[in-house]
Amino acid sequence: MQKTVFTFGRPISGWLPVKIKVNDFQLEFEVSDLGLNVIDQLAEMVLKLESNLNSQCYFYLEPAAYVVVVEPEFEIALLRIKFVSEFDNEDISETKILLEQRIDLSIFKMSVIKALRDFQNLEYEQDDWPLPKDPEQLHRVLAS
Repeated sequence: MQKTVFTFGRPISGWLPVKIKVNDFQLEFEVSDLGLNVIDQLAEMVLKLESNLNSQCYFYLEPAAYVVVVEPEFEIALLRIKFVSEFDNEDISETKILLEQRIDLSIFKMSVIKALRDFQNLEYEQDDWPLPKDPEQLHRVLAS
């Protein structure tokens, strides 16, 4: 059975620890609070996937990024995780695909929703990580 796990640690000074596991693939890093808030991006991703739309989010590493792309195909999806060396400068950036595999879409969505719920329960200082820009969108996802 497929295993997909997203985990967030407690943010400190604008950096959020992230773990992504998909079967035997594992990625651990700290994402910056600059750019679009990854919490907002993941909430939007879940809503798009529920409408069977392609979705992506990026985890900004300053200046690099990990980009997670999900392309639903009914009950499964193509998951692609890429590393982009210069996220803000396409002219000099290099992209490397780290993972590309078909996954169970419902397991993936449940994993993201669980990570978002767990993140909401973390205690941290307000200046360590920004509040979501669209709290209503996050609330809809957490209520699903």
